Amino acid sequence: MRILSHLLASCVLAGCSGSTIESPTSTSPTGPRYLEAQDIDVAAIGTIAGLIVQEDTVIIVGTSGQRVLGSESALIPWPAPAPSAVAVLQRAGTTPVTALAAQGSVRFLLSDGGLAGEYVVEGHAIKRLFAMDVDGDGNQEAIATLEGSDEVHCISRTGEALWAQRWGGDVNYVLPLPTTPPTLAHSDGIGLVVRAGDGSVVSRTRPPSAGTIRSVELFHDIAAFTGASIGITHQRAGQAAKVDLYTLNGGGARGTLTVEDVAPFRSNVAVSNGGTTWFVSGDVTADGTLTVRAFDDQHVPMWSQAVPGDLDPIHLVAHNNAVIVATGHTARRYEFAQPE
Repeated sequence: MRILSHLLASCVLAGCSGSTIESPTSTSPTGPRYLEAQDIDVAAIGTIAGLIVQEDTVIIVGTSGQRVLGSESALIPWPAPAPSAVAVLQRAGTTPVTALAAQGSVRFLLSDGGLAGEYVVEGHAIKRLFAMDVDGDGNQEAIATLEGSDEVHCISRTGEALWAQRWGGDVNYVLPLPTTPPTLAHSDGIGLVVRAGDGSVVSRTRPPSAGTIRSVELFHDIAAFTGASIGITHQRAGQAAKVDLYTLNGGGARGTLTVEDVAPFRSNVAVSNGGTTWFVSGDVTADGTLTVRAFDDQHVPMWSQAVPGDLDPIHLVAHNNAVIVATGHTARRYEFAQPE
């Protein structure tokens, strides 16, 4: 699943190298025409799992450590054993709890490093962790998928088992939906499944001629479709990728668009400078290329950059007029730069 969060700080980042990419258009003759990109060295933190903004500090959370971006740009390692999957569980009015999966156990750490709880799965290793508020109380729980199994477990942030179920197929994406009561969407390898927060099935839909399902995403007011839509990006060998749109209950097909059609409407964050605001989003193609795009408030493309990426969730956060885009083993900081 593409998990799309919210984005970063204007401080000088130690260990970053800069690169600049010009846009073919500008919002005004004297306005900024491009975003300046700085690579962030995340080689030591493993696979990126999330971004946390804490006042003037941003933490890039990885499977082998946390890189704290700020005046110190420090690397804080996780306690042993190093986790293979990480999820950041948001809590209403307080700091997040971080879930760390290693083999068949999940540890839940408080911001001070204290252990809030632990959960153990017998006979299987944890494959992926996802964060979702399953009961609508404003606090997120962890949803874990397993290696070599179609079992899915829901765990409280203190390590309590809430439910464990067999969902069938290959569960690669778990997408929380903006519904009351809470629901989620996921792929079972051949189609779209929508479930309630307790894991019960709301609907199952198999897109025609789906091929390989690359992602399950949430779109808002996309093209002629008002409100929120679930989008499945799928691709057959030798054919261009397509995005099928569905209603939030998964039962109603809304239409089919191209990847280029949906690009301005992906979950995004804003970067501003001198009255100019662009909206930045990211997507990953089947060959692993990460493309970061910027659009004006009328969805007009203003700038884009393609860099090597990973088929992993994309994380974005905005803070102090800058943006961080992170996925897999790649992280970059973007901010406006004036033309010379």
